[in-house]
Amino acid sequence: AYAPLTVAIFFVGAALVSLRTPAIFQRHGRRAGFMVGGMFGLIGAATGCLSVCIRSPLMMVLASFPLGQSFGISFHMRVAARELVPKERAQIAMTLILGGQCASAFLGPEVGELTKSIFGEGFMYLGTYIAVAILNLFFMIMLCGVKFPSLKTNLTNDQEKRSRDAPSPPLGPEPVPTPSPPPRGVPQVLRDHSFLFAATIATLSWTAASMPTAILRLAMAEAGLTPR
Repeated sequence: AYAPLTVAIFFVGAALVSLRTPAIFQRHGRRAGFMVGGMFGLIGAATGCLSVCIRSPLMMVLASFPLGQSFGISFHMRVAARELVPKERAQIAMTLILGGQCASAFLGPEVGELTKSIFGEGFMYLGTYIAVAILNLFFMIMLCGVKFPSLKTNLTNDQEKRSRDAPSPPLGPEPVPTPSPPPRGVPQVLRDHSFLFAATIATLSWTAASMPTAILRLAMAEAGLTPR
């Protein structure tokens, strides 16, 4: 009964964290942002372990929220990969990231099946949450060896690119610069019809993509079929 709610809370956490992730990256850098995602994963794994030990289904549902936040932050890895390689290798970097994510869709359930009962029937899924914690720790250790470009470097590169792509100024009197419009806040963006249309299409597409790996697996298990 709690399984669909756990999946829903997971994606709610992933959606909510996406509102603040760009600000975290801009203020503290890529490494700090991904470290926050790893910490969310550790918090979720620890909460899940505690829920198994005290037999609390509600706490297990709550554990999926920080795990979803960790999942949401990790989606920005494909953008960060483009910043770490030369421009001509950016597509290869993004392809490798997406390939790893596709591989995890197959390897993740296998890890869950192999570790869910290693502590016996009385502590089902305890091993899975411990595996999640180990993977997040490994991710954070690997981050320490990555040299991300600073925000100042990214801004300088963007300014140089704009200056190269900008057309030559016309002869004659210098035109009066047009003031740029102020940045829009979240309430203004949420009232934008084009944003709502794009968000609706993205939500439907994401739901269609995630259903086979979430609810469908639960239905297969209840029908007596293999969850794999």
